[in-house]
Amino acid sequence: MNSHEVKFILDADVDIEMNNKLIEILSICFADQPIFNKQRYFKELPQYRWYLENNNEIIGHVALHKKEINTETTKLIIGGIAEVCVHPDHRGKGFVKLLLSHAHNFSIKNGYIFSMLFGDTNVYSSSGYKTIDNTIKYLDHISGEWKVEIIKDAMIKDISDVEWPSGLINLNGPTF
Repeated sequence: MNSHEVKFILDADVDIEMNNKLIEILSICFADQPIFNKQRYFKELPQYRWYLENNNEIIGHVALHKKEINTETTKLIIGGIAEVCVHPDHRGKGFVKLLLSHAHNFSIKNGYIFSMLFGDTNVYSSSGYKTIDNTIKYLDHISGEWKVEIIKDAMIKDISDVEWPSGLINLNGPTF
């Protein structure tokens, strides 16, 4: 696939230089989201990040939120994938799959039951993600109000033997 080394950092360990590098790649990849011109996260800080560098610049990135969600019958610990991006000059080289595989392996080792993201099936289905049709309760990060709806780009990846539940999924916070 490639010989790039995937690097890991706890978000709590991000210093000013790394913060600036993250803002740079995120603002390039998500040019339609001006929030990334000033901060390294969309709605809330993730706990973990994986990234690729080329000439001391980040060219690929994925963030992971440890999330405790509620179903109608139980609580589940999942990995919420966010801010997945690859610099336009480095796309088509398998970097998204590479970065996601590191986040998935970490999630498995740490007992997460599923990996979840909100994205395009054309991008993420090749990494094992499938759409779900659950009603999802989440906190709207703009209005501050709780919403309950089916989100068409909600996707999960099975990373354990547990079957994805039917019914309402409460994210206990914003989407990621």
